Amino acid sequence: MGRRTHKTLWRYNDPQPETIRFDWQGLQLAGEQSDREPDHYVQYVYTEGSYEPLARVDSVFDDCEIYWYHTELNGLPERVTDADGQTVWRGQFSTWGETERELSVPQWQVPQNLRFQGQYLDRESGLHYNLFRYYDPVAGRYTQMDPIGLAGGINTYS
Repeated sequence: MGRRTHKTLWRYNDPQPETIRFDWQGLQLAGEQSDREPDHYVQYVYTEGSYEPLARVDSVFDDCEIYWYHTELNGLPERVTDADGQTVWRGQFSTWGETERELSVPQWQVPQNLRFQGQYLDRESGLHYNLFRYYDPVAGRYTQMDPIGLAGGINTYS
């Protein structure tokens, strides 16, 4: 189905790679889990019938915290709040989705990587994973041609 099921991160001065597993429900990212924190699972909940994130549930063993997404009109998350309405993450972005500023509280363990609807930020490259290809927010376009070719329009990188 063209979905990424995991990614492995190699870091300088760290002999052990980190593997992050991704779970899917259809074409929506349903959750993620790092092998470095196997008891911590992040589950995503979306607005019905869309890819706009609504909530995120962080679970550690039997304990879970629900966080709420506040998005711009285009579905790009601009704020995440906890059950008390306190901001735990806030982001500012360019027109094309490049991160200009990002703030989070220290106890926020798993970074907020959801970007434009259906996109997931790969912090190691700065690109946004979007199922069949990657989006470059600096250039404001995809790095690969649209897999459906010209059926998606004359600009196959849009």
